Amino acid sequence: FRQVHLMKPDEVPTACCAPTKLSPISVLFYDDNNNVILKKHRNMVVKTCGCL
Repeated sequence: FRQVHLMKPDEVPTACCAPTKLSPISVLFYDDNNNVILKKHRNMVVKTCGCL
């Protein structure tokens, strides 16, 4: 699709890819008091993409 846009930029729009499915990531770290902390951050890893 990108090649077609480059050949005919006035006729073919650029492709636009965006995340369609996200998943969490777990982070293990020490806090300022040397306690081990496990934190789960939602929607941080892109699992699938789709064109818009």
